[in-house]
Amino acid sequence: MLDGAPYAAPAAAALSGSASVSRDGSLLAGGTNAGELAVWRTDGPRDQPVVVPVATDLVEATTFSADGATVAVASDDGTVTLVDVTGETPRTVRSLEVGTIVLSVGFSPDGRLVAAGGADNLLHLYRVADGKELATMTFDNYVYGTAFSPDSTLLAAGSTDRTVQVWDVTRPDEPRRIGKALTGPSSTVFLVAWSPDGSRLAGASQDGSVWLWDRDGGTFRARAASPTWARARSASGGSRKGRRSLPAVSAGPCAPGPPTRSWRSTRSARAAAP
Repeated sequence: MLDGAPYAAPAAAALSGSASVSRDGSLLAGGTNAGELAVWRTDGPRDQPVVVPVATDLVEATTFSADGATVAVASDDGTVTLVDVTGETPRTVRSLEVGTIVLSVGFSPDGRLVAAGGADNLLHLYRVADGKELATMTFDNYVYGTAFSPDSTLLAAGSTDRTVQVWDVTRPDEPRRIGKALTGPSSTVFLVAWSPDGSRLAGASQDGSVWLWDRDGGTFRARAASPTWARARSASGGSRKGRRSLPAVSAGPCAPGPPTRSWRSTRSARAAAP
């Protein structure tokens, strides 16, 4: 049960600040500075996670697949590792070679695709079944906060270039950008999230703002934030290069969907725009 009490890792497993929860709330996953994945069963001991090595450097982000069976782990070593967490001991299924520090990762709700945002200014798209890279999408700076729409047809991501881009991935080997990049934030957009019905997109920026866009077919229209269906909170996270307070965001009422996540400053983001 997730009731606010802390979950702790062994002293030897220094958590990096990345964490995610399975949709049914039964599993909690976190990454470590040494490239390990820690997994807690929320109905079990809070100080006894199963810790397994999955990478060789700091874990930037973790996320669960919609069915809760797999965790994707993004690391500074340039990989995304897919880990099966259905058994007593998590096991690596596949390692995707991104080739750059991986800052964000996201599964499509239908489980077919995984997207990875990189420090190479590219959003990488992979097929889960065989790990094949299908396409890359270009930004002007680091790519953060990848999120698929609920129907898995659109892919959004934020960037240090202060924009959010949305791509149609109905044909994942030929992604098509939807309109122009969404602008407004004055600093890095670390996190994006869709409403449960896919009609709204939210982006949380390092400038402390949350931007909201209504989707109207193939266009997105900015609108003012409303506390009824958008909430921003300050989430303090750690890294080997220091600590910074960054916003986390969710769009829509409290309904099933990707968990709200906290983002933190990392060594790769130290050059982010103010």
